[in-house]
Amino acid sequence: MPLVSIEKAVEPLLARLPGIQTKVWIAKQNCETPADGLSSDESASIYLYSMEWEPQEQCLYF
Repeated sequence: MPLVSIEKAVEPLLARLPGIQTKVWIAKQNCETPADGLSSDESASIYLYSMEWEPQEQCLYF
């Protein structure tokens, strides 16, 4: 099964986390050419999950 883009993957979260599209953009900008063999979207997904957000309660790992 092919993976969907990170933008598509976060669509269900838009109602609860309205700023997530901006954070996805930041993650993708920082993961354009990953050196670890992951795709840009895979690397950006990990980056997005580990980002610290304000307020902290909106972090994906909180």
